[in-house]
Amino acid sequence: MKFAELLKVAIVVIVFFFLCLFLYTKLFGPIFIANISNDSNLFTVDGTGSASAVPTAATVTVGITKSASSIQEAQQQVNTIANQLTADFVKLGVNKTDIKTTNYSATPIPTGIIYPMDSNTNGGVASDIALPVRPPIAGGNYQVSEDLVVKTNTTDLANKVVDTATKDGANVIGGVQFTFSDNEQTQLEDQARAKAITDAKSKAEKIAQESGLNLGKLVNVSENGGPQPVVFNSMAKTSTAPATTQLLPGQNQVTVNVTLSYQTW
Repeated sequence: MKFAELLKVAIVVIVFFFLCLFLYTKLFGPIFIANISNDSNLFTVDGTGSASAVPTAATVTVGITKSASSIQEAQQQVNTIANQLTADFVKLGVNKTDIKTTNYSATPIPTGIIYPMDSNTNGGVASDIALPVRPPIAGGNYQVSEDLVVKTNTTDLANKVVDTATKDGANVIGGVQFTFSDNEQTQLEDQARAKAITDAKSKAEKIAQESGLNLGKLVNVSENGGPQPVVFNSMAKTSTAPATTQLLPGQNQVTVNVTLSYQTW
């Protein structure tokens, strides 16, 4: 084959290749040789999604504070109440593994009006900045305190825990937090995530349409999010005829935020 014929065949092949390439990009979009791209060529957009439901679980913090002339006596009083609380909570249906001691302290104290030294006091002076605080205790030279965190799988059980705690002698109740079971949390996060991705894609398409930007391949997705629990900080004291506790869980919302990154051309 002569050189002129070879050259003609080469030209036809090259023209045919670029024609096919042109038609492909028109029909299917741009061709990306690799997934690696310069960050300056990436278009990022954020999306937010939320899912709400009535909480079905709760945690309650129960505290006991006693003072006496000897540390052993104060300790005995606290231990007696704590043991009674644990036994009664289990009778209510709380799993023993869901009862946890989060604080146990024994402190020498001056005589007179005593303000417990904890995170809500400053130098022995009662603070009204945060609740719950331990009530002042008169008399005695030693103070012993214990806090229990009780996790319940229903809000109705949380009501019973509060009533039982006050009946058994707990003098600080607070930090009520309504939550979801693990399965419910996962389902709500899945719903919120799907909404967040849809929101981000919708934003990306609208921005691209209005700005003339050509979106390419989606190359990265990042996520952060979590529940926004309803938290109550309150106090309850023992009463001779206590009213039945009715904790109101309201509605908790799980929010997920995502960021999508697109290649552009």
